[in-house]
Amino acid sequence: MSSTQNAQTKQSVPLLRVDLELTVAPSEESGKPLWMLHDPVHSTFTSIDWSQFEIIKRLDRPQTFEELIIRITKETTIREDKSEIAAFLNDLIQHGMTTQTLYKNSNHLETETQMQKKSPLKWLMFHYLYFRLPLIHPDKFLESTLGIFKLLSSKIFIFTYIIISLAGLYFLSQRFDEYIHTFTNFLNPRGIFIYGISIAILKTLHEFSHAYTAKYYGNRVPTIGLAFIILWPIPFCDVTDSWRMNSRSKRLKISASGVITELVVAGIALFIWGISSDSSLKSITFVLSSLSIISTLLVNLNPLMRFDGYYLFSDFTGIDNLQLRAFAMTRWFYRKFLLGINIDCPEAELSFKRKTFMVIYAISTWIYRFFLYTGIAIVVYYTFPKTIGIILFGIEIITFLLMPLYKEFSADYKLVHNRRISIRFGIFVILIICVLIWLSLPFSRYTTIPAITTADEEQIIYSPVSGVISEQLIKRGIEVKRGEKLISIDSNELKAEISLGRLALSQLSNDLHQISSKPELKGLTPQIKETYLQAKARLRSLNERLKHSVIYSDINGTVTNLKDTLRTGVAVFKGEELGKILNLNTIRLKIYATSKEISYLRIGDELEFIPNYSNYKNTKYRVRIININPTREEYLKHPELASINGGAIDVIPDKEGALKIAKPFFEIECSFTDKIVKLRFDQPGRVTFWSRPRSYMRELFNHIYQIFIRESGL
Repeated sequence: MSSTQNAQTKQSVPLLRVDLELTVAPSEESGKPLWMLHDPVHSTFTSIDWSQFEIIKRLDRPQTFEELIIRITKETTIREDKSEIAAFLNDLIQHGMTTQTLYKNSNHLETETQMQKKSPLKWLMFHYLYFRLPLIHPDKFLESTLGIFKLLSSKIFIFTYIIISLAGLYFLSQRFDEYIHTFTNFLNPRGIFIYGISIAILKTLHEFSHAYTAKYYGNRVPTIGLAFIILWPIPFCDVTDSWRMNSRSKRLKISASGVITELVVAGIALFIWGISSDSSLKSITFVLSSLSIISTLLVNLNPLMRFDGYYLFSDFTGIDNLQLRAFAMTRWFYRKFLLGINIDCPEAELSFKRKTFMVIYAISTWIYRFFLYTGIAIVVYYTFPKTIGIILFGIEIITFLLMPLYKEFSADYKLVHNRRISIRFGIFVILIICVLIWLSLPFSRYTTIPAITTADEEQIIYSPVSGVISEQLIKRGIEVKRGEKLISIDSNELKAEISLGRLALSQLSNDLHQISSKPELKGLTPQIKETYLQAKARLRSLNERLKHSVIYSDINGTVTNLKDTLRTGVAVFKGEELGKILNLNTIRLKIYATSKEISYLRIGDELEFIPNYSNYKNTKYRVRIININPTREEYLKHPELASINGGAIDVIPDKEGALKIAKPFFEIECSFTDKIVKLRFDQPGRVTFWSRPRSYMRELFNHIYQIFIRESGL
């Protein structure tokens, strides 16, 4: 035995603190018994297994490490390695669970305190994203009002909630469209304020439900306060005392009580919304019901976030500390099977099915966290002023994404560096290198873009004013000449405005004449003259609009797509599409490409057009690009390509019914080089081509660079 090992065996073992509480915890799925070690000073609960429980039981008197090992060997069947027992004792010391931590010298304590201290600015930088502020100690209040909770959660009340909620769901199913469209009424500052107040009320009820349920089962509730997420306040309730219970079903009820309360609120609110005729009451109940449903489904029941859904999922699966254990299991999995590092499984006794579940859960959580933290960083960037937003964005990315990856890679590197490189690790490295090469090398890509056939020349006939058709000189299919009169619209509203404008202009002219004959009123001349000129300009504009109420043809062509309801006496609205005139002598193709797709194309490139309809599935036409419009299209002129009609271009209809394109698209015009057979106008389809070689890595860097330039204002 070395001198170091000999000194370790003769070293005194610290005593366990007498205020620690040790209670029986729910067993593992395999039947393995567990205990819960509660530290009331630090308010922590630590799950320990049978061997650790037996070691803790024997920390009841002063003894050396060698004496402790002898006791464990004689009195139990534990045959743990001495180093593992020493590591467990050291862990207890580090967490302040032994008397040794109470007798540190002043220099040691001062050093620890200084290491833990942070400046207010540094604390704010790393805690503004999430921190807690305890407000009240509700334990006595909960005890005195527990009777009300028992009454509201009695069987008769639960039955009443179910009946009311089912009725509310019935009303929702009958008027679902009305309910969904109500959301748009709250997309304004007043609606956001109402939602903010409702969130505060709902979350307060949510947290008090946890508190009362925990109190009902005899647990202590030390604090209720506010948790701040990106400086947004949300109530929280400390029910960690429930971990002392050895009943998973009771812990499950405590975790689920907040969600159940929100669902009850949603059910009652839906019922009142369905039977009420008062608009104010309907608005309040709509907000409460929608907020309860959304927060429950998206936040509270999400097992990948450390909210109620996680603890429900943890108790339901019977795995305490699910995330930490799943992360450890996944690290072992990829280190062993990807890096080829031969290390012991952290929980070898678990079944293959349970291990697989934990690995899938951990990977899902990591993916979710990546998108969550990235989203939070973007929200932070746009929430704060630009300079502060950029700094905080960088902190978020470094702290929550880059630093964890760096620590993980550093740990993996040390494990690989200290071991012999295996064949499996070599294969993994080769695969990574191959992927990086594939991302870096330029490759052509098969690209598909929406397109539609059009005439070489076309004119869309819009109504220039609101009014009634007084004369219609065209029909579908007839040919018209450039400058030929098509439709006359009689607008009484416009004529009334012109009459009023003339009257106002005449009155202002009289006023100017009277002022010129009265020297004492000459000071008003400039003001009235300016008003006179404005009225004259407005009257001129109204007369121009009146001239345009007669529509003429701008091209030689054939009338197509004329509205079936169009006839003399029919009312039309300003901007309404009435029909089209197409020059049928030449057919063209229009392509709608994104900014990324347009970078692949040049004037003169040849592409392939495939019509969408089944009759033309096997038909392909060669086309050549003759023009690329560098200005993005704001509105889609061809409804056949709109997403609301099954097309590939996402659109948002505006108040007038025009189809506003959701993201940037650019129009490309092509001519047909093949002979056209059985192809009509306004025929939707898709254009396919092999793009110019481009590297994925280069595109990514270019995209990041463009965002940087745009956001920095350089």
